[in-house]
Amino acid sequence: MTAKTPKFWNWMAERYAKSPIADEASYQAKLAKTLEYVDQNTRVGELGCGTGSTAIFIAPHVREIVASDFAENMIAIARRKAEAAGLTNADFRVGSMEVLDGQFDAFLCHSILHLVHNPQDIIAEASSKLKPGGVLISSTACVADMGVGMKILLPFLRWPWLGLTPYARTKHEMRAMYRKAGLEIIHDWQPGKKAALFLIGRKN
Repeated sequence: MTAKTPKFWNWMAERYAKSPIADEASYQAKLAKTLEYVDQNTRVGELGCGTGSTAIFIAPHVREIVASDFAENMIAIARRKAEAAGLTNADFRVGSMEVLDGQFDAFLCHSILHLVHNPQDIIAEASSKLKPGGVLISSTACVADMGVGMKILLPFLRWPWLGLTPYARTKHEMRAMYRKAGLEIIHDWQPGKKAALFLIGRKN
């Protein structure tokens, strides 16, 4: 079971849905900032939506949100939550970038870019799906900036049975990837030295 397959995340789905957010204050601040860049005419895409908490929060404030995750159990939970909330504009799909069709005014990549081999490719593809003036919003654990202890842990976190494959990105690398994809960074926030980097980039 690795992060390259949905097995681990399907197994984790119910536990993940019930687990508390590690830094609730920072998460709420990120949600509040995100709302500054959307309105009732906005179409939003989200990659790696998990059980849909962010998408469900955003949905009442936008025209439509289309969210994907490769773990079908995660998507099943997200769909149940959306139905319970009475949402009709939140579309949850099993898959990756390929199921996020059309153009978007905003695109979300939260807690996903440090788990993939090719974050530059994903950022570039997300940028290509944005309309001119659209924004890419991401929250990424910059593992390489977290000190020696995390670097020692990395080989163990990549054990197949654990299902996690974090890669050692730095804040500077993440910012450079945004710029390479033609995105102007308009918001750059890290609530703590070891906290996730929250970036918003605009497609010019």
